[in-house]
Amino acid sequence: MSENVIVVRAKGARGSSGAQGVQGIQGLTGSGVQGVQGIQGAAGTLVFNVALVSFTYEKQSNSTTWNITHNLGFRPNVIVMDYGQNNIECDIAHIDENRLTLTFSDAISGYAYLS
Repeated sequence: MSENVIVVRAKGARGSSGAQGVQGIQGLTGSGVQGVQGIQGAAGTLVFNVALVSFTYEKQSNSTTWNITHNLGFRPNVIVMDYGQNNIECDIAHIDENRLTLTFSDAISGYAYLS
């Protein structure tokens, strides 16, 4: 005897899908903030008065020390020349912003140009 066997294949119920993950929050778009523009400066003319920033001293008699009051309000550069327009080396001592002393190895006369 033959038995008829019927095989029934039944599908089981499908399981539920997993929940979808939560999406992250999108970042804010940044924007630079521009500062306020400054006011324009006043137009002007540069006035340069050489008399206010230079001083010429003349020593007519020979001396090893020249004491100079120039009243420039700063310690200036000094160039010393004899009457033949030769540069002369000396020691320079700034007393303050308005006075200086020049000391020479030999007595000399000429000009001191301060600027």
